[in-house]
Amino acid sequence: MNFAALEQSSILIFNLEKSEDILSRWRRACIRASVIGKGLSKDDKAQILIVKHWLEAIDPLHRYGETLMLYYNIWLSSHSPEPFFYWLDIGDGKEVDVEEHPRTELHGNRVRYLGFKEREAYEVVVQGGKLVYKQNGAFVHTIEGTKWIYVLSTSRRFYVGQKERGSFQHSSFLAGPATVAAGRLVVSDGRLKRCSIDDDVPPVNVTKAVT
Repeated sequence: MNFAALEQSSILIFNLEKSEDILSRWRRACIRASVIGKGLSKDDKAQILIVKHWLEAIDPLHRYGETLMLYYNIWLSSHSPEPFFYWLDIGDGKEVDVEEHPRTELHGNRVRYLGFKEREAYEVVVQGGKLVYKQNGAFVHTIEGTKWIYVLSTSRRFYVGQKERGSFQHSSFLAGPATVAAGRLVVSDGRLKRCSIDDDVPPVNVTKAVT
């Protein structure tokens, strides 16, 4: 992954006024970068989002990272001097259409990022050895045939929700900042039955971590 190119691509020049100075562009880029890295200083096990989610997080439209990554690789291969998102939406790449993931899909799949108050409804704690939603005390119960995901933040807050491909995923809970752990789980009336860890984060004892 070319992180220098990613840094350049995060400078979204949708304002085409030539009068905008370089400093103001860098301020915007730094604000986005600080959100993505938020929490790293709180925990030495914290993990920054993998590349496709970096793209998703710095995209103002939060388009699905896996699809963005396809267009990003084409942009890299083109050696265009234009920043990625400018190239994608306004510049030389605006007519590029990937057959397996066309632009209708790119623009149609947008990932939901939770705000602070929305996030509270997904926070889970351990009470009496069971997982319960902190906001209302209801037992966590995953539905058979669906995928449920979790994230453990660097402040040891634990969030659980149902995965919806292209619209709600791990990055949705914290809206970009670093995490300690993330993965899938199966819970029956508050009892943890199965828990898996994503490949890009270290193993963690979930029950122990949130108590």
